Amino acid sequence: MKHYELSDRFSNFIDSYLDTEFESFDLNSTIISELIYKHLVKIKASLWKQGVLLNRKKRISISDIFQDIIALYLKLSLGKDFEVILEIKVGKYQPDILIKYKGKNHFIIEIKTTIGWDRNSLNGSMQNRIENLSDTFQIPIDNVIYIFESPWNINKAFVEKYWNIEERKVKPLPTDFPYNSIRPLFTGTDPFYWDYESGFDKYNSYKVFSDLEIEGYSKNSVIVPLELTIREIIDKAKD
Repeated sequence: MKHYELSDRFSNFIDSYLDTEFESFDLNSTIISELIYKHLVKIKASLWKQGVLLNRKKRISISDIFQDIIALYLKLSLGKDFEVILEIKVGKYQPDILIKYKGKNHFIIEIKTTIGWDRNSLNGSMQNRIENLSDTFQIPIDNVIYIFESPWNINKAFVEKYWNIEERKVKPLPTDFPYNSIRPLFTGTDPFYWDYESGFDKYNSYKVFSDLEIEGYSKNSVIVPLELTIREIIDKAKD
């Protein structure tokens, strides 16, 4: 590739969101969640490679890419009566994803790859934002949720609400607010942190993974599947 083709490659990536063919998914499976997991692993593996080869010590953020991937699968899964809108601003609030049903505000999804420095948000500010989004967009409070990429960047107590760490098993979605409104999708999306043979220097070397290898991880890494939320969006539209 010539250096001046770099932006063309990026343009092709953006166009791929628009060129994706419609596909009917089984919403009682975890196929969509597994596909999103594979996307994230591949992207993060590429960023790991970038860090090693370009001597980049801090990775670029993939928060917007993650948000767009979620939005893509929402659009592919919901019917023609639904509209998926990203980053619309009403007053002082700008939710990541607003879903309209037959032209009316219906559901809001906030997307988080990490809550970083704002880990105390679970002590009140997140609850307040859910309530304010509900009031501003005139939708039921139960129709406002957060999707976290992973539960691991908060604390062990939070992880244990969704994932049995010792047995590596999923727990039922909590019923108490705000945890019932928070949906951590995955565990282990970053291959940089997977276990490797003794002596492997992951700071100066990287691994290349086949689709089959990633698929093997995807089967056991879904915590709260996106399909659960999609079914909820559809079911609530029928009420």
